[in-house]
Amino acid sequence: EAIASAHHYIYIEQQYFITALADGDVQNQIGRAILQRIESAIADSRTFRVYIVIPMKVSADAVSYWTRHTLLQGESSLWGCVQAMLHGSVSDPSEYLSVCWLHQAAKSPMGEWKEATTFVHSKALIVDDRVAVIGSANVNDRSMRGDGDSELGAIIHDEDLEERLMDGRPPL
Repeated sequence: EAIASAHHYIYIEQQYFITALADGDVQNQIGRAILQRIESAIADSRTFRVYIVIPMKVSADAVSYWTRHTLLQGESSLWGCVQAMLHGSVSDPSEYLSVCWLHQAAKSPMGEWKEATTFVHSKALIVDDRVAVIGSANVNDRSMRGDGDSELGAIIHDEDLEERLMDGRPPL
């Protein structure tokens, strides 16, 4: 519901992101919901963004592999599906989708530059500054099917909205 209700943006932080986009064994439909929302924005010629923040790598190679293939690699990835939707246009998937990981750089006390990635362990979804879903569930079947891990989450609705514009328009 939160994804389908998005008007301007969806922001997701996730430790794991494995979802159904093509035929296969994965059952959760979060990726398809995101694609439907992007497809609607493309059809309406609206500015719309999905920001997904994930860890650069997790300890399980298979999880890293399937996360990359869900989001970025191959025709059936989220990126590949958005690219197919935009076929024949001058638009690029990066106008709708950003997949990021956190990286930091700083000088040590000795004056040397050091860098490191930040491991994203959070599970959060924010839609248009008005709905937030925070919890323990990853975007994968183990968490989403309801018969695997025990999960806890909260949905927060902000109904006390400030007057402002998003992309030059009222937010709702």
